[in-house]
Parts: sequence; structure tokens; C-alpha cells
Amino acid sequence: MVVRSKKVKVAAVQAMPVIPMNKKATVEKACNLIQQAGRKGAELVVFSEGFIPMFPNWSMDMQNESEWSDLLTEMILNSIEIPGEETKRLGQAAKKAGVYVCMGCNEVIDHYPGVL
Repeated sequence: MVVRSKKVKVAAVQAMPVIPMNKKATVEKACNLIQQAGRKGAELVVFSEGFIPMFPNWSMDMQNESEWSDLLTEMILNSIEIPGEETKRLGQAAKKAGVYVCMGCNEVIDHYPGVL
């Protein structure tokens, strides 16, 4: 038996989050990229792991002992709740563009402060 599969046009987004970490601006950037991909015919738009807000470990100065904790604090403050305002905004952008989205993000859990 021959099984035929449907071809799907996928957009693999190669973009940087907004730096310094800024979840609102990064979500807005992602929504714009989703719209752009949809206009170019994508059916699935895929972002990198940890796109929102980003992984800050590459920017650490290992000589500064407090830098990792400062960056981790910023990452927690800029991570998103699922579901939440940011996922609603991303969902609206996906619906408007007529695409599915795979978004890499760091998630905070409201009832466990500081936990990613």
C-alpha cells in the first residue's frame, strides 16, 4: 500500500530575541515574524529553543560572581506563563497568519515563584 503524505511548508526562524531580555518586545518581534512567514506561504513557523526571553548564559562574565544570579533573575522576570497574555498574543498572530507555531520559551509557574 502506498501512503502519500502532504507536503508542508515550514519556516525555521533564524532570529535573535530582543536584548537585553524583554519578553514584551520579543513577543512583538515574534508576532511580526509569524506574519512575515505566513505571507510567504509557511504553514508551520518554528522558533528556537528558549526564544522567549532567551538563554543568557552565553553573555556571562565568569569573573563576576553575582552575574549568573542577576541574569537568572532577569530570565525569570521575562519568562512567560502558559497560558497567559503572551501565548494569547502569539495565538492571535498565528490565527491571523493562518499558520501553526512552535515557540521555544521559558515558562514561569504562577503558584511557584522563581521556578522555571
